[in-house]
Amino acid sequence: WTADGALCGYVYGKAGYRDGELMTTSVVPAEGRFDDHVITGSGSAYRLGQRAADSGGTRRSSRAVGKESLLDAFADAQQAVPSSSDLHFVVGGGDVGGAAAERIMRSAFEHLDDNLVLLRAQYAAARRVVLFKDDQPAAAAVVEVHTEQSVLEVPILAAARTQRQLGHGSVLVAVLKELGCRLRLRLLVVSSTEESQRFWLRQGLHTAAHCQGAMRVALRKLEQSERRGFANSITMAMELPR
Repeated sequence: WTADGALCGYVYGKAGYRDGELMTTSVVPAEGRFDDHVITGSGSAYRLGQRAADSGGTRRSSRAVGKESLLDAFADAQQAVPSSSDLHFVVGGGDVGGAAAERIMRSAFEHLDDNLVLLRAQYAAARRVVLFKDDQPAAAAVVEVHTEQSVLEVPILAAARTQRQLGHGSVLVAVLKELGCRLRLRLLVVSSTEESQRFWLRQGLHTAAHCQGAMRVALRKLEQSERRGFANSITMAMELPR
């Protein structure tokens, strides 16, 4: 059980997830808790298996990936989206959201580096941030913190095809801005395609050519360091609220 009343465990037989993947449900109210099953606040039912304490195995943590990140402060716990009863988000490693989150990201780009999607190799310090609607991934992003430049970078952000035009991409951007503010970072930087540039403009981001002087300097320093935006992408940025 998580601190806020959700269940975390290895799931089997759930659409959008590989058997044995780690997932976190939405909150399970007291009236939805039974000896052999639970019913979440959003109506999803799960038959219970063996308790983690009795399993005899070592549980994987979604934060146990590659290099450490400041984002690990938010990892593993399901977090509610304010003013929404059916949306929550999870921060973690390459298993967060499972195969469904991976499909969301791959469906938005014709060519995508496996290392970027699975947070391997040069992306080992990145994390997934997945927005869930009724326990199903609705939007997903890959995010990395660059502490020296005080930047929260988003190489990928995509909404599920069935969830587009419903505002879930914008909600996930708002979540990322909030995380950046809580980490006291200065800039949000994204890799945009030509198709998504209008979306990012609506979120308050601008291309490097239209950024203010201090932001342009910070972007130049980022480009000279470890940033790895995908090929043929457009760099866009905004200053995070203090």
